[in-house]
Amino acid sequence: MQHHRLQQFVFATLLTGFLAACGGGGSLSTGNNGSGNGGNTPPPVYTPPPDTVPTELTLITPDSVTQGQAVGLVALLPESLKGYEYKWRQLSGPTVKLLADTSQVVGFDAQSAGDYVFEFSVQMPGQSLSDTVNISVQASSTPTAQVRLDHQAVEQGKVSFRADSYLNDIASVNWQQLRGPAVTLDTQQQMLFFDAPKTDHDTLFEFKATITLNNGQQVSDSAFVLVNHAEINETGLFPFYAEQVVSTTVHPFYPDSPYADKLSSCVYSNLQSDGCTLDELPLIGQVTHNPTIDDIMNRVLVSHQWMGERFKAFLQQSDTASDIIRLLRATTAIVISYDVRPSFYWVETGAIYLDADNFWRTPAERDTLNDAPDYRAAFGSELQFQLPWTYLKNGGAAFTRYDANDRLTRSFNDSEVDAAYLLYHELSHANDRLGYDVWDTLDGSLRPVQVSQLQQSVATRMTDLYPLQSSVMKALAGVSYRGESATTQQKAMRPADITAEFKQDYATDYYNYVTQEEDLAMFFQHMMVSYRLGLEPIIAVTDTSNNNIVDWGQFSRVASPDLQDKTRFVASHIIPELNTELLLSSLYPTGNMRAGVSFSDSALSGRQAKAAVIPYRDLMRDWQHVESRIKHKPMPHIKR
Repeated sequence: MQHHRLQQFVFATLLTGFLAACGGGGSLSTGNNGSGNGGNTPPPVYTPPPDTVPTELTLITPDSVTQGQAVGLVALLPESLKGYEYKWRQLSGPTVKLLADTSQVVGFDAQSAGDYVFEFSVQMPGQSLSDTVNISVQASSTPTAQVRLDHQAVEQGKVSFRADSYLNDIASVNWQQLRGPAVTLDTQQQMLFFDAPKTDHDTLFEFKATITLNNGQQVSDSAFVLVNHAEINETGLFPFYAEQVVSTTVHPFYPDSPYADKLSSCVYSNLQSDGCTLDELPLIGQVTHNPTIDDIMNRVLVSHQWMGERFKAFLQQSDTASDIIRLLRATTAIVISYDVRPSFYWVETGAIYLDADNFWRTPAERDTLNDAPDYRAAFGSELQFQLPWTYLKNGGAAFTRYDANDRLTRSFNDSEVDAAYLLYHELSHANDRLGYDVWDTLDGSLRPVQVSQLQQSVATRMTDLYPLQSSVMKALAGVSYRGESATTQQKAMRPADITAEFKQDYATDYYNYVTQEEDLAMFFQHMMVSYRLGLEPIIAVTDTSNNNIVDWGQFSRVASPDLQDKTRFVASHIIPELNTELLLSSLYPTGNMRAGVSFSDSALSGRQAKAAVIPYRDLMRDWQHVESRIKHKPMPHIKR
């Protein structure tokens, strides 16, 4: 590796640390900690190289870069430079967009050959420090690999990497750890996952993917992750109750927000033991009943600036924006971060936490997200039925799912639908617990959870009037969404058994049976996307085959005459400004799906299509979402 040293005079302070730019992409070990090809040969034991604490600013780059590969730049910092403002800036070369330019690590695809020059700077009160690094990207006309994306994470956090090839003809992937203390890798073909270990200082890891293409050719690339040491309260809100150590790189979207110094410490911190009081961070509705978009954005905390930009664009452009702005009055803050998965609302802090997967538009934005698998994915795997659902529009698919390998830009329509049903769902929870009737009389010395405990929730009142009847479905929901063990009787139940229970009850979805709060949220979600976006919710009972053969299903169940009183109650109590009767008259009429055919065929044949049908292969997602594992405290409410 090559180094260069430079003394920097920093205004009134002389910093004489050596600033080095050195290669970090070379193989430091031949150990293999994981393989995506299912081989039976045990991997050799990985021996980590010596790990040292940096004593000066050190910039690290790959040893060599070929056109088409993904590139990572890392700034290792001594303790004396931690906690200040950081900035990456491109000085010359083919233009790239650095989406994590305020963190210690940035990544991008080098799509053009040439010489690139970047500057990293540390801004301190009254002084600054900076250095530059050069990268020469070699021209190539042969296939390349990309490991996305170099980034920084927090100790005990979830880490993921994806190995891609622009040819998208991958036969197998072999993963190796090249740098950092040995960790246990979970490799799933193109994906690598691991839990960042505890550490007493920032620690750099590097991983390499060797891709075998279908023609037998091999290509490879590597990527860095810098695991930051963080002060953690092991019995605090997030580490203990949410079983999650959260990112330390979140920042207010508006740096000059009047709440900038409170947002992170009150709603997304590894140190907090309780939520803040409403005097410290009030609900938006306490401050104003008619918030502007800027009022909302003053409460937004992000891990990447693009996330706030996309959320703001949604509020400016979406047909649902007026509703969403009203619903946000019941929150203290909005957190959008790469490590939020799945989305949830938590009355303990009064904030909503949004998975940025609902807002990305470009492939580069998608690359910054964490792909760590949902721990709930295998729940209910022994059951012999499913209840798939989706939305239609004009008889065709309402939106498309995008495969990350395809590198496509997502339309606003598709991201709007994704974000809209998420926000309606999560914000119904906020308004259920801290709704409009308490904003003007709140005791500021109380925390949001304390306020919620002093009043009867909308969901409780709804359940008193319109309770779900099926104890069988409630017990099954515990298996599918909470991970409870299935009984022998439950394992034996077939789709016809489920149809008999579900179709006679007052639920719009299987997820309604998790809690009374989710019953309310599913009603509200379905009615509002139908009303505002013209979408038609459908739900079916199917078998577990690849085709999901329909036993029974309905279009627009939320509009069923048997459910209209419940629908009317939910709408009027969550957004009192709504014209509830106009909403009810605008819903698609209820209709039955065709039985005995696949879910997708039944969905598309049940209504006359007025537009081209989008293939369903990317649409059927998230059939099994569940409640959180959070202990002891009020549970956050998670997106279906």
